[in-house]
Amino acid sequence: MSDGAAIMGIGVDLVEHQRMAELIARRPRALERLFTPAELEYADRFKGDGRVARLAARFAAKEAVSKALGINLFSVALREISVVPSSGGAPAVLLQGRCRELARLKGVEHVSLSISHERSNSIAFAVAFGHHGGERPAY
Repeated sequence: MSDGAAIMGIGVDLVEHQRMAELIARRPRALERLFTPAELEYADRFKGDGRVARLAARFAAKEAVSKALGINLFSVALREISVVPSSGGAPAVLLQGRCRELARLKGVEHVSLSISHERSNSIAFAVAFGHHGGERPAY
């Protein structure tokens, strides 16, 4: 991210683990449409509730990132927003395909992400940084 970057958008989302567990039980193949192979591999390192929590956190991250970018989550392939570990281990966002192009057109250069889970919920908070060049904020 270059100097003088502005906050272009913020997003937050909360996902109940029970709802994610129900989705997994009802439609296990849906996971392949929602998550990248790397995200599924990461979640598979954990068993039971731990796996569900990691998947819920990644889904919350996708929603939070889409809000920060100002796009409808389902206007892009969900696998175009992926959560990857940074060099220090913290979660980072990787945008691909149409999602990456939409972010670029809006002037977004970087998205910072924080995720957390507790017993029954996972939450994600995303901040998009860049330079105003595309759409102007409505203020």
